[in-house]
Amino acid sequence: MNTVSQPIISLEAEQLVLGAVLRDGSLAYDRVRSILVRDDFSEDTHRRIFDVIARLAEEGESPKITHVKPWLGDWDLGGQTVGAYLARLVAESSDLFTLASHARTIRELADRRRVYEVGAILQAQAASVGLDGKAAEIASDGISALDTVMSKNTAPAKRRVGLGEAAEAAADASIARQEGDNAPRVLTGIAELDNKIGDLRAGRTTILAGRSSMGKSATLIQIAANVAEAGYGVLIFSLEMTSEECANRALAMVSARSGRGVPFSRIEAGNIDHAEKTVLRTAAASLKDFAGRCEIDPDRTLTAQMITARARKVKADFDKRGIKLALVAIDHVGKVTPSNRYAGNRVMEVAEISAASRELAQELDTHVVLLAQINRDTEKMTNKRPMMSHLRESGALEQDHDNVLAVYREAYYQQNLGTMDGDRLAEEYRHTLELLVLKNRQGPRGAVTLYTDMALNVIRSPRAADGLPEPLEADTAFPRVAGAAPTSRGVGKRYSLAGE
Repeated sequence: MNTVSQPIISLEAEQLVLGAVLRDGSLAYDRVRSILVRDDFSEDTHRRIFDVIARLAEEGESPKITHVKPWLGDWDLGGQTVGAYLARLVAESSDLFTLASHARTIRELADRRRVYEVGAILQAQAASVGLDGKAAEIASDGISALDTVMSKNTAPAKRRVGLGEAAEAAADASIARQEGDNAPRVLTGIAELDNKIGDLRAGRTTILAGRSSMGKSATLIQIAANVAEAGYGVLIFSLEMTSEECANRALAMVSARSGRGVPFSRIEAGNIDHAEKTVLRTAAASLKDFAGRCEIDPDRTLTAQMITARARKVKADFDKRGIKLALVAIDHVGKVTPSNRYAGNRVMEVAEISAASRELAQELDTHVVLLAQINRDTEKMTNKRPMMSHLRESGALEQDHDNVLAVYREAYYQQNLGTMDGDRLAEEYRHTLELLVLKNRQGPRGAVTLYTDMALNVIRSPRAADGLPEPLEADTAFPRVAGAAPTSRGVGKRYSLAGE
């Protein structure tokens, strides 16, 4: 095992940067303010100097030596005073052209020290006597600590923007969209929904909520396939369904285009005839044309920090292939393993996961869709269409995200009545799915009525549903074959939408 042979610091780089700022003031500080923070400096004296510099700059004062010195006082620094040390820093300072490079060196070394410290802590915890902490918990804490280093280095720095400048840029962007001169928009592929929410804008987030068996996952897979087919990258964290179940739904969805759709429940059971074998092979070949852009992570034991780390890796993989990661979906929030930070406080656990998904969207410049459950209060209502207050477990889901959509199918409730009138209405509404836009930060709210065939996992604009086959069965659940062994999940392994 390699050991550290020298300190992970560069006093010279720290001195060069501080000297340049003390000499040139705000001109130099503006070049390093987005790179460095106080704790990046290894020496306590340097941290104190940078702290004064930062506070003066943020208050609009010049951080030159004459302004900094009075706030530091004067004490002995091994034979020289603070004033003498500041003067020396100015005399031996960096030029402005290499200043940012020296600042990045300081930050890189600081991050290495943090990684080293986390490793030392993990070693001590793993080697400790007793069973107080399990290996998975120790690893989870380590991932959370290392995630701070990762996010600091991958998140783009944001600068302040004046309202006038922002307004001019927004006007230019709107005109470019109208004239078709800007980059293509990432759409859900469902016209009525796109007209309502605009698009799947990078850096924004959407909650897709609903009761069990209402069609959340079906809606997600339809949108994911549409986005991938349009040429963009998609990553689905499927914490509830296996990769095979996702693929079966995708096969059913694509098979519908042939005019002879095969329900996903029968694909799972292997209950298909000879003609349907040909349909499935054709559907699988069609999926392969674009499914390499849609990957599924089927691990059920992921924390929010692990999801972020894996999404970064997938983004890097897509970037190498020239594909933009446009959509990250998490199915669903209730299945994400919480950290130990708020153990037992479910409201705070969900709030932490919610915030992490929002930060993920901004960091990776992608759109995040987070699936969520609706609580049982809707079952007590005459009109069972959910409202924002029905989101389960945390108000953060309502507050944090740009869009909140809820899935509703009247046929589900009518079918469960078990009456003749209920059966009649269930038949009348069996191809109707409503997407309720409960929150739309950039536009209007309201309901979007769509065509659905739950057995085939098809959700489309009513105008695009012409020519679809009649459903072969009305099942909305996903039955397992009697006596069959559970499908194994490939822990830590990603799958494409078309399968392995």
